[in-house]
Amino acid sequence: MGILLRHPLYNGHCDPDRAAYIHWLIDRMEKRIEELAEKNKWYNVVFMHETPFLVDTFVKYVEHFDDKQYWKILSAVWIHQEQLWSYRKLMLNLLVHPGLPWLLAGSIGTGATYVCSQIS
Repeated sequence: MGILLRHPLYNGHCDPDRAAYIHWLIDRMEKRIEELAEKNKWYNVVFMHETPFLVDTFVKYVEHFDDKQYWKILSAVWIHQEQLWSYRKLMLNLLVHPGLPWLLAGSIGTGATYVCSQIS
């Protein structure tokens, strides 16, 4: 069955017969990520990565996002992330982005502010 390879761009079994292919695949994905980054396609950049690495990838590229991209990508990461509990403090910090009070007041209401502040 092989070993389990946990890499931001490949998360799965890797037997010796497939190691070269997996290495090629990771190299190709890295090149594609560079192409997407040059075009400011940050959503695609983040989601080229495997699910267990989405939060870390979001943080890695966050300085490149405008407000709209920030919230779009963060909400998608929130939905797809499988291990939110291990990232609970980081996720709460990410939700305290300068645009959050406006977002909560405009679309969710004051109840969400209470819920967010009570989680910690």
